[in-house]
Parts: sequence; structure tokens; C-alpha cells
Amino acid sequence: MDSLSEARLAEITAKSVLDLTDDDKAFMRARASYLTGDQREMFAEVLHAQPEAAPSEDESQTETPKKKAK
Repeated sequence: MDSLSEARLAEITAKSVLDLTDDDKAFMRARASYLTGDQREMFAEVLHAQPEAAPSEDESQTETPKKKAK
């Protein structure tokens, strides 16, 4: 990991779980392998939470597709 990422991860892990932004959480999840065991325990709820995703185009359709007539 580059030094800027190391510094950012150190800043994030110094925060309380309640103070983390969505960007902080995403950054931490992407670099979870660099966390210590204690940090993984402390931030377990963040690491195991799935980020909210916007519905895809397929999921946002309200009508069911009509079958083609033979």
C-alpha cells in the first residue's frame, strides 16, 4: 500500500465507528487486509456491512416483460 493510503487508513482507524463517513467505510473495506486483528474487531460492523447499492435498471422495472407470441 502506498504511503498516502497508509496515512488515510491511519486517520480513518483513529476515528470512532460513529464518525466514519461512507467514503471512509468504503476505503476501509477495500483495504481490510491491512487492518490488525484488533482493528478488524473494532470495525467489524463496518467491514461486514454491505454498502447500499442503487437499484439496477433491471430491478427498477415495475412491469413484467411480456412473452412473445408464437
